[in-house]
Amino acid sequence: MRKFAGIRSLIFVAVCMTAPTISAQQITIAELRDQIRKFELVARDSKAPSQVQSINESVLRNRRLQLRTLLRYQLESLRKYQAGYQTHFSAKEKQTVVSGINALEVEIQSLDHPSLTAASSSRTEAPTTFARSTAPMNVSAAVVPQSQVVVVRSTPVTFTLANAPVTYATLDFPNAVIFNSTDAGRIIKEAIAKGVLNVAPEYYDGASKTFSDDFYCVIHVMRWADPSAANAADGSAKLTQTVASQNWYVFNNGKGKGFGNSKTWSNEDFTSLNRIFGVKRIHQLYIHLNSIKSLRYAQARYDFNIEKKAPQNLSNLFNVAQLFITFPSAAVAGAVDNTPENLWGGDSVDLLYVPSNVTITASIVKDVVAGPMVALDKPKKFDNEGRYWWDVSVALPVKHISQTQFDTTANTVTAKKVDKQNAFALINLYPVPVDIKGSTFTWVPHFVGGVAIQKQPLKKFLLGAGFGPRFANFYVGAVFTEEKKPSTLKEGDSATQSQLDADLRKHYKPKFSFGFNLPVRGILESLKADSK
Repeated sequence: MRKFAGIRSLIFVAVCMTAPTISAQQITIAELRDQIRKFELVARDSKAPSQVQSINESVLRNRRLQLRTLLRYQLESLRKYQAGYQTHFSAKEKQTVVSGINALEVEIQSLDHPSLTAASSSRTEAPTTFARSTAPMNVSAAVVPQSQVVVVRSTPVTFTLANAPVTYATLDFPNAVIFNSTDAGRIIKEAIAKGVLNVAPEYYDGASKTFSDDFYCVIHVMRWADPSAANAADGSAKLTQTVASQNWYVFNNGKGKGFGNSKTWSNEDFTSLNRIFGVKRIHQLYIHLNSIKSLRYAQARYDFNIEKKAPQNLSNLFNVAQLFITFPSAAVAGAVDNTPENLWGGDSVDLLYVPSNVTITASIVKDVVAGPMVALDKPKKFDNEGRYWWDVSVALPVKHISQTQFDTTANTVTAKKVDKQNAFALINLYPVPVDIKGSTFTWVPHFVGGVAIQKQPLKKFLLGAGFGPRFANFYVGAVFTEEKKPSTLKEGDSATQSQLDADLRKHYKPKFSFGFNLPVRGILESLKADSK
């Protein structure tokens, strides 16, 4: 019977492909699960021809997208139901709802990353436990998902001077501050050594204790204020704690930025730039200080929302506080334990989309079953975009510096008045990939070339070299303007107009040019202002 397996697979796929396309609104979750099981049998059939396997892979992918869409809708509905009615549930009913949510998250995860799911469920070497759900959103049967949600939950682990001396000696505890990237690297290495943060060998060499160039770790350091207590009517103690201070950091060895002096991971990069240079995996470490035992929470939760975006150079081409929250009061039977603890934990998140915006929301969960989930800070946004070999810009030849102005708020050079007849649309080609969003200055020249922004652009073009700050630099080169001259006729020769036109030959006359090589967005704003 096995010799007919490939033929049966071919017939089965052919029938499915000739059937009408099934939309998410016309099919149930049970039917989609059943279809996926059948298509997976075809995928595992080694006797099926390659063409069958190729078609089956496409059909299977579409069915999974449809199922994922329905499951996401069901999951969000169940979460809203839980949030709105959990105060009316019994303990058993709460557990039923939580079990339903967990089951949906696991199934969605299996549709996205089956290998990741298996790896997460088998991880036992770390002292923390992780529950992870990943789910692309905004999908249809024929549309590739444009965003991804990853929820990372972990049970915080206590660290002390005895078991984490490096971290204890490095942190500024009262202000929840890590002073620089070097200190952050020491803390991360200790977290890896203690098993709190799992990092694959391709990102961290345990023997030499060095990070790879594409290792990025987002660090959240938070300090709880000392607790306040009040007596309830029944005589029990009520404790509350607020967030006293918190800070976010991005760690890299600096080489992820690329060429030249930019390889230094500056204090600005570490503390405030929120840049990640185009990687597929982000590591995350959290440190919660001064947490009171009586208010100990079951989980730390970090929601990652990864939104796909167009590369910045393509976008240019197409376009030519601190919060103080209150931890919910907790009734404490008997003596109140005000012993402070310092907690930490972490994990890594694989990103489906690069470039992307990565928004992280930090929360805590008091009780896994009963809740509540409390946000610790407003969502923190990180820009995950790499370096490029090329970009586009607009060149403005200038004779006087007064023709330009510098916008300190936007960090760009713009023209006070832009005459499109004198402007050039340029392609910038770099000898090494560069961060086109950066502001570092470089004397290393790169090629610039382009045509005039006018009705007949090929009548005037520019070739040269650019240098200076990335966000707006200078160029030096030559403008070549088309001219026509007679090839045989000389001054004084008699000729009709048609004879003169036939004798004319084109050539380009070069002229030295110097000016500003400016971002497209600044030029567009200037043109809009002039048109008003």
